[in-house]
Amino acid sequence: MYTLVDAKKKNIEHPNSFEIPSKAEINSLKSGDYVKLIFEEEGANSERMWVKIMSIGNDNFHGVLMNDPFNLTSIKDGDLVVFNSKNIIEVIYENRRRIKLGWSDENEHK
Repeated sequence: MYTLVDAKKKNIEHPNSFEIPSKAEINSLKSGDYVKLIFEEEGANSERMWVKIMSIGNDNFHGVLMNDPFNLTSIKDGDLVVFNSKNIIEVIYENRRRIKLGWSDENEHK
C-alpha cells in the first residue's frame, strides 16, 4: 500500500531545497485543479505524480491520479486519492495560471 509524503515536514527540514506552495495558493485550489503529491511504497522508489482534484472539504481533498506509476504497484492511473494540504508539493490551476507571487485568472487581463 502506498503512503503520501508529508511535504510540510520536508519543507521544515529542508527549507532552501524543498519548496511547497503557499497557504494562499493552497486555499485558492478548486475542483478541477491539479496538485502534485509524492507517493511512497515499501521496497520501491518514491514517485511525484499529478492528481486532479474532484472535491474539497475543509483540509480533506479527493482526487484522481493522472499518471501511471513507474515503480509503484498499489496505485494506478485513474485511482481515487485522498489527501490533505500537507501532502501538496506543487499546484496547477485549471483555466488559471500560476505566477511567481501567486495566481491570476487568465481573463483578468482581457
